[in-house]
Formats: sequence, C-alpha cells, structure tokens
Amino acid sequence: MSESYQPAAQTLQWLERIVVGLNLCPFAAPVIDADALEIVVSDAVGTRALLDDTVSQLQRLQTHSAAAIETVLIVFSHDLGDFEDFLEFTAFADEAIDALSLRGEFQLASFHPHYQFDGLSESARENYTNRAPWPMLHVLREHSVSKAISAHPDTASIPERNQQLLSNMSDAAWRTLFCD
Repeated sequence: MSESYQPAAQTLQWLERIVVGLNLCPFAAPVIDADALEIVVSDAVGTRALLDDTVSQLQRLQTHSAAAIETVLIVFSHDLGDFEDFLEFTAFADEAIDALSLRGEFQLASFHPHYQFDGLSESARENYTNRAPWPMLHVLREHSVSKAISAHPDTASIPERNQQLLSNMSDAAWRTLFCD
C-alpha cells in the first residue's frame, strides 16, 4: 500500500464534487463527515499482488469497528486501467470474500474511469454514475448497507434517479463537473 497523494486527493475530490455534490449516494456524506471513510492507495501490479492488498483491507476492516472505519475505498494506482481486466479482478476480489468466509459481512462496489454498463455506449452519461478518477473497489459493511437501506424511503430508485440526473444535465454543467 502506498501513501500516494495524487490518487487519494483526486478520489476525495471526486467524492465531494460528484458523489456527494450530486447526491449520487445519499449515504456517502454522513460517512465522510464522520471521518469514517478511508481511502487506501494500492501501488500493486498483477492479480496476486492486487488481491493481496484487497484481502489485507478486508481483514483490516474486520478488525476495526464501524465507528473507527465504516468503509474503505481501495484505489488501484498502477494497474487495472483496462476495464475488462478490472471486471475480471473484481470477480476475483468478490471470490476472496467467500474464501475468507466474509460473505454477509462485506460486499464490494466497483468504480472505474471507463466504467460502461451493458447495453450503453461508451459515451453514455449514465456510465458516469460508476466512473471515478481511478480504478477502485469500495468495501462496504453489510450491516451498514442494511441499516442505510432500511432508513431510506426508496433505495431502489437511486440508480434510475442518478442516471436521469446525469442524462438531463445541461452541457455547461456537464463540462464543469466532468471535463474540467
């Protein structure tokens, strides 16, 4: 793991401007405000090293309370630039949750600079709901996800709302947020 400033700073800026700023995730701001989110930069290269870093973060999160560390973003700064490679690695990381008997305790969300939903063109604005400045995995606590879902009036509408928000954004607003 690295203390690399640029990927961490760019990720935090993305969280503040896009994720929280556009309210793409209504659960993000309280975690950030409580300083319970950690951004960890992995300089690893190659599947084994990337997986080792991911497993290390899963185990570290398991040993800390949610009050200390609610969630972790693992930012991959030197590998996984290819989206297909990233998807393949994400499947391996998810399998690691099973191998460590952590299913039901943790889940993963994925973000990538070239994220593309099936059936959408590469340039579709809807893809930006999962686009981030760096390839990254978000390690979430299942208990926290369940708690957030039960407190929200309609979590099922969040993805559609986000896609509509981005699709309907003016070109000027779009350029300000995503092209600057």
